[in-house]
Amino acid sequence: MVSKICFVKRFAYDSLGVDMNPVYLKQTHQYQLLAKAFLCLMAIYLLFHLFLSERSIPAWMTLSQQQEQLTQQVEHLKAYRDDLKDRAVRLRPATMDMDLVEDYAIFMLGHGRGNSIIIAE
Repeated sequence: MVSKICFVKRFAYDSLGVDMNPVYLKQTHQYQLLAKAFLCLMAIYLLFHLFLSERSIPAWMTLSQQQEQLTQQVEHLKAYRDDLKDRAVRLRPATMDMDLVEDYAIFMLGHGRGNSIIIAE
């Protein structure tokens, strides 16, 4: 029975043009081992860079959160800058706003009219 199975295997390999030489089979096995080792090393390399490197998924998520925070900070600073520009325009002699000048004087001098209450921010 065993010889019949061996004959069928040998016939199948011969029909495909595969040499049944033990040296050839050993070399083929070595190449397969090298290919498996190479694939394992590539998988380890890719997994390392996917999870632990500077450009990994967790690092990308951290950078995305920092980007959102910085975007909010930029929007806040733009609004503050626009407010300062508006106040600067209202303090120019041609377009002077007397209420703003009075508020500025109260803030700088520390006192206002007799019946006013000053709350410092």
